Amino acid sequence: QLVARIEQALHVAIPVIELYKNPTIAALATHMASGQITGHSESPLAVLSAHGTGEPLVVIPGIVGALHGYYDLAQSIGELRPVFGLHASSAAETGHCHTVESIARLYVASLLAIRDRGPFHLLGHSYGGIVAFEMVRQLEEQGHRPGSLILVDVDPLVLQTKDLTPDRFALQYMAQYLDGVAIPEESKVRWVQTIQSRYAESYVPAPYRPATNVLHVWAQHGAVLHGASTAWQQVLLKPSDRVVLPGDHESVIRREHAARLARTVNDWIP
Repeated sequence: QLVARIEQALHVAIPVIELYKNPTIAALATHMASGQITGHSESPLAVLSAHGTGEPLVVIPGIVGALHGYYDLAQSIGELRPVFGLHASSAAETGHCHTVESIARLYVASLLAIRDRGPFHLLGHSYGGIVAFEMVRQLEEQGHRPGSLILVDVDPLVLQTKDLTPDRFALQYMAQYLDGVAIPEESKVRWVQTIQSRYAESYVPAPYRPATNVLHVWAQHGAVLHGASTAWQQVLLKPSDRVVLPGDHESVIRREHAARLARTVNDWIP
């Protein structure tokens, strides 16, 4: 609602993520006055938390590709380490990246542009975990060293079998997870398009033995725990750690459960 009212009053389109990066009126006004607000930035990389001195964590969100739902998690994790996020609404991704491989390639390039060496600690939630897995493969292929891979409620085969058309899936997803959430109309259209494009993909992770350590975080009331856990055993050709946390597929990374997940992540990363 705030984004929509600012756009109506000032004729300036502000990405929702900027509200989290500039959480006070003074900070947002200063950022707008600097001329950096353009609606869609070229880079998909955003700073979610600049606190802490540890090795940074990079968050790759679910199928919507929006970062605002990960703000509580970033702030909790960010007490010890900076947190970056990679989002789907950048100008570099919109209209150009339609496969897991191409999205991962863009995200890897964006990381290397600001940090030319590892380690990169990657946390992928849902669809974002599949992208994170592909990012690790590409980083290692290029000779870089990912620090760790954290997969939060990720089904590696979710894109293999389709029961719905992309249009129907997008509508169902928005109704199930975003009902009642105030979303600017421009963002809603973009989110639906992103969901449709990503759901239409047929990527299946090829068996791979990453050099990095892997942690599986499963939501206690998620829908993918048992079958997906077995599927990952066929994909990851190495032992991995596993923890079950409170919440469902979406709430495990939000609000009251975010602090618990943050502690788990910070304790697990060396």
